Amino acid sequence: MKEAYDKILNKIVFPIISVQLTTIQNSRKIFRSLVQGFLCLFLICGVSCAKNTVSIQSYILRDRVIVLDQVLMKKALYVSFSLDKNEKRNGNLDIHGLLLNDDKIVSKTSLRNFSEDKGNLVFDLPYEIPDGQYTIRIDALAGNGKPAASGFVRVGRSDLKRVFNPESGNAERVFEEVPPRREPEGVHPTSADESIGYILFSRSPLEYVFPGSRPKKSEIINHLAIQVTRNEFEPITFSVYPLRNLGAVKISITDLKGDRGSISKGKIRVAHVEMAQETIGLPGGRFENLPTLIRPGNQVNIQAGKCQRFWLTIRIDDYVLPGVYQGRITLSPQHGSGTSLPLEVTVVPISLEDIPGVDYFMMMTYEFTELTMPWTKEEKEKIYESACNILKSYKEHGMTTLCFHSPFVFLLKEDGTPNLEDIFAALRAARDVGFKRPIIWYMGHLIQTSKPLHPGNIIGFDKEIHLPRLRYLVESVSKYAKEQGCPEVIFLPIDEPGDAYQDYQNRRYTKAPVLLKTIKETGAKNMLTASYDKGFGPVDYWCSGQMSEKDLRTAHGDNSVYWLLNNEVTTKCQNPSYARYIYGYYTWMNHIDGMSSWTFQNTQNASGLPTEADVPGRDIYLAYPDPNGPLATLKWEAIREGIDDHKLVYQLVKRIEKLRQKGIKISKYEEFLLEIRKKDGNPGCHIGDAGQWNTMSFQKKRDQFISMILDAQTKIDRHANKTDKIPRS
Repeated sequence: MKEAYDKILNKIVFPIISVQLTTIQNSRKIFRSLVQGFLCLFLICGVSCAKNTVSIQSYILRDRVIVLDQVLMKKALYVSFSLDKNEKRNGNLDIHGLLLNDDKIVSKTSLRNFSEDKGNLVFDLPYEIPDGQYTIRIDALAGNGKPAASGFVRVGRSDLKRVFNPESGNAERVFEEVPPRREPEGVHPTSADESIGYILFSRSPLEYVFPGSRPKKSEIINHLAIQVTRNEFEPITFSVYPLRNLGAVKISITDLKGDRGSISKGKIRVAHVEMAQETIGLPGGRFENLPTLIRPGNQVNIQAGKCQRFWLTIRIDDYVLPGVYQGRITLSPQHGSGTSLPLEVTVVPISLEDIPGVDYFMMMTYEFTELTMPWTKEEKEKIYESACNILKSYKEHGMTTLCFHSPFVFLLKEDGTPNLEDIFAALRAARDVGFKRPIIWYMGHLIQTSKPLHPGNIIGFDKEIHLPRLRYLVESVSKYAKEQGCPEVIFLPIDEPGDAYQDYQNRRYTKAPVLLKTIKETGAKNMLTASYDKGFGPVDYWCSGQMSEKDLRTAHGDNSVYWLLNNEVTTKCQNPSYARYIYGYYTWMNHIDGMSSWTFQNTQNASGLPTEADVPGRDIYLAYPDPNGPLATLKWEAIREGIDDHKLVYQLVKRIEKLRQKGIKISKYEEFLLEIRKKDGNPGCHIGDAGQWNTMSFQKKRDQFISMILDAQTKIDRHANKTDKIPRS
C-alpha cells in the first residue's frame, strides 16, 4: 500500500510542482500561488475519492536532543487522529501522514496494518523548520490500496507548540540575564603571588566558584588532603584566581603511593568547571550563567581576574588497603610559574554498599525512545551506546534502579505489531550495566493515559482498545525480561493521577484503579506516582510527591513500598546542599524506602539547545548530553554525596546492631544519631541559603560518622579477640 500512496504523490503532486517550476520560474509569487492552488485541488480530490472521515484531534511539536558522534537537535510533531468506526469494515488499514509547508513536503510518516479507530502519527523533523502555513494530511488506505478515509487540517507555524492548547498565546523568545555574581575582595595578593601570577584556593564542592569569585584567607591552600572510604567516588576540587592572563593551563597528577600499596593516577578523573545558562530557580524569562558543568579535560585557558575551578574525582576500589597515600598535582600555565601541589588521600577501613530496601532512581530516562525513530542501524547503535553511558553514570552516582519512559505515542512495526524496540534495548542495557533491582517502565503514553496537554493523552482513552493493549504490553515485556535474564519490571501505567489540575473530566483519576488492577491480574507488580489513596486499590509501589508519616505506615501495613518524588531538587533548586540533604539525611530520617526526582535530562521535551536559554521553557539537566558520556553538574555530584552520607549512616547502624547483640554499651552512638535527627530545617533552594545545614556541616558530619564507625568497629574487634582467647573445655 505504500507503493500505491507513493504513486499518487509521484504521478499527481510532484509533476504538477515540477511543471509549474519550469514554466514560470521567473515569477516566484505566481508560481507559489498556482502550486498552492494545485495542492488544494489535490486535497479536494483526495477527499472526494475517500470520505473525509479522519479527524485530526491534536498536534504537538517537541524538541529532541540526540547524541551520536555529536549532540544533535531535532523536532518531532505528534499528531493524534481518529477514524469513523465504520471504517473497520475495510479491515486493517495503512495510515499515511503528510506534512506540508506551503507548497513543500516537509515530512512523511505511516502506520502499517492499523486495526483500531484511534491512533497517533509521528513526523520526524529537522530542528529548524520554516514559518508559514502547514497542512497536516492523513490518508487511510485499504488492503487493496484503495483510499478508505482522509482528513486534513491547516495551521500556522505559531500553532505548532510543545503542548496542545490552541487558545494559548506564544511565549516571547526574550531572555534577560541575571547580573553576574561577584564577591568582595578576600585577600590581597602577596609579592610571591604576583610573581607566580595566581592564587590557589579550595572551596566546598557544594559551593559554586564564579568567574568573579574571590578567595577568602581561610580558602587559600598549599596542599590538598581528603579522607575517603572504600568503594566510593570522592571529589577533590581547587580553583585558580589568576592575577594575569595565564593562557593554556594544564593539570597533571602522579600515582598516589603509600606504605601498603599505591593508587593509580588512572583512578583520578581530571575535569574543569564551565558555565551553563541556567533557568532553574529563576523567574520566567531570566537565566543565569552558572559555573556548574564539569567537563573532563586537563587543560583550559585562564584569563586575568576570572577564577577557574578544577574538579578531580577519585575512585577508591573495595580492594584498596587502608592507609595514607601521597602524590602531587602539578599546575603548568602557559604564562607564569608552575606549581606542584601535594595531595594526601587517607583511605579508612570502611567499605560502602547499597542499603538493603532503599532505592534511588531518576524519574524518568528518555534516551532509549529514540530507537523507535527512523535512524540508520549505525546511528541506532550510537544512540544505544549513549543511553548506556547514562545508565553507567546512574550506577556511579548511587542509583539502584531505573525508570524508563516509553515513546510519547504508540507505534507499530511494518508487520503491524507494537514497536517495543526501545524498552527491550533498555532492559538489556540495565542487565549489562549491572542493575539487579526491579526497574520501572512508564508507558502511559502508549495506552492514552498521559496528561491532557501531552501526546498519547487521556482524551483518546478507550477501554475497549487500551486495556487489552495494557495487558499485552505487560505480558510481552515481562516475558522478554525473564527470557533475557533482565531485572524484573514494575509497570507504571499513569503518572500523577491525583493531580486534578492536569486531569480531563476526572478521567485520569477514575481510570487509574482499573489500570492497576489489569497489571495485577497478569501477575506483575504495579506502581503509582501519587499520595496514598485506598481508592486506587492494591498498589505495590507508591511514589508520593509529599512526605506523610501516616501514608508511610499505611503503605508498609499493606506490604507496599513507599518512595518519595522530590522534584524541587531538579526543577526549582540551584543549591547543591539541598540536593545532598534530600538524597542523604532526609531519606534516612524519614524512614522512606527510596528517593527520586524528575528528571535527569529532559531530552525528549527540551527547551532548545542544552546549556543555552534560547527557547521559552525550562531545561532540566543534572548532567549535560555529550558523545563521551553525560557531563555532570555540581547538583549531580551532590546527589552522590548525599547517598554516600546515607550509606555511612547504614554502616554505623549495622555496627550498633552488632554491639547490641554482644551486650556492649551503645548509648554514645544512639545519642549521636538522635542529635542529627533533632536538627531543624533543611538547606534552602537558593544559592547560599544554608540554614543550619551550611556546607561545612556536611563535611563535619561525614568525618564524625567515619570516626564513630571506626570506634564501633574497634569495640567489635576487641570483643571478638577476647572471645577467641577464652579457653575451650
